[in-house]
Amino acid sequence: LVNTYMGRWSVQANSAWPLQLLVVLYCFCPVYLPVLLVITVAWVISWSLTLHYSSPVREISGSDGSLIVASEVVLLIFLVVVLVHLRHQNERNQRSIFWKTGESLVAKHGLQIDKRVKQQVIWSVVPRNVAFDLLDSVESRSSRSNSLTTFRPLTMSKMDNVSILFADIVGFTKMSARKSAEHVVGLLNDLFGRFDQLAERLSCEKISTLGDCYYCVSGCPEPRFDHANCCVDMGIAMIKAIAEFCADTGEDVNMRVGVHTGTVLCGVIGGE
Repeated sequence: LVNTYMGRWSVQANSAWPLQLLVVLYCFCPVYLPVLLVITVAWVISWSLTLHYSSPVREISGSDGSLIVASEVVLLIFLVVVLVHLRHQNERNQRSIFWKTGESLVAKHGLQIDKRVKQQVIWSVVPRNVAFDLLDSVESRSSRSNSLTTFRPLTMSKMDNVSILFADIVGFTKMSARKSAEHVVGLLNDLFGRFDQLAERLSCEKISTLGDCYYCVSGCPEPRFDHANCCVDMGIAMIKAIAEFCADTGEDVNMRVGVHTGTVLCGVIGGE
């Protein structure tokens, strides 16, 4: 429209640069949209006044000059509406991507926590290398949708030069007869917790507890040349630990410890 009414207008005062400025402002300027709208309104008003009082427009007759200014303002308003719509859609898409990314990270973090908890539970029951084999077998079975096996494959390993420690509390029956079940379980938890710390420090692997009996092994599942020494040191440390336990709790119990060295067959039996 400007070029229609005055061919020299595009040369003297090119009106394309305000449009380019708005495009750059809305597409690349990281400004909050309401603030950007205020800046745009102020810019359109100031530019319209500047255009209205510029010398090229004043040289045109009144109605034609007003039409030029009005056409430029309408063009700017139309462009602003389009840019606002595009900016709003872009911000909404960015917020949606942000929330989806955040939810994905939270879900991933939760899965990692669940995996660590599951690993800690399994490691508290079986050795870590055996636990890794169990987890791999479970994942491989779950990946086969058509496989309905009742039991997992049984894996046994033969290991030479392994020492096993058997420990029994002397006087446990007499002690437990005078106490409630909750109190007895608390005492055993305290005592066996001390034994667990000793087993970790003295390179022994806890196998199981049965009532007042405690079993641990050295040289299995990781071979050790000093497996017998580890079990003997473990037995001596257990006697000292139960003496401290009696001093702390006022109980009168003792330990009976035995160590055997030889060849073993080891594995995890059962389907669950």
